[in-house]
Amino acid sequence: MSKNIELYKKTEQILFNAYFNGTLQHANCAACAVGNIIANNMGIKIIPDTSFGLSWEGYNPDEISAWARLLTFDKWSNTAVKMIESTGYTQNELTRIEYAFEGVRYKNWYKPNNIEDNMFNGLVAVLDVLKGIHELDSVEPEKERFKNHYLTLQPA
Repeated sequence: MSKNIELYKKTEQILFNAYFNGTLQHANCAACAVGNIIANNMGIKIIPDTSFGLSWEGYNPDEISAWARLLTFDKWSNTAVKMIESTGYTQNELTRIEYAFEGVRYKNWYKPNNIEDNMFNGLVAVLDVLKGIHELDSVEPEKERFKNHYLTLQPA
């Protein structure tokens, strides 16, 4: 039996919107998979930024990366805790999502950089993690949804 299917659907939609709208970016705490999940759940707008590509409106880089420090270094702060709690996921679950999304980019660091391939593969990896978290039988329809958008981005 699935666990918290509503949260899964909401998260999958957040990631699809981020992918489709161009607010998804590797190696950017404001715009990675977890950054988008947090921003959406906290009502924060992701905006263009000349320094980082994308940022959270009204936040400085230290505030944005608070959640990442908590996931990676276990530094507790009220800001980071609020960010993580807003998602409906535990710290451990968000760490798994983060490593799935970013791990694809790091695994391919030695290959020619293909941002769209890495983005798509990172999202598929996140869907597999979400499948485990939410105890789903399959996430194939969602993978197809991402794949359909990915294919529209490929040169003819």
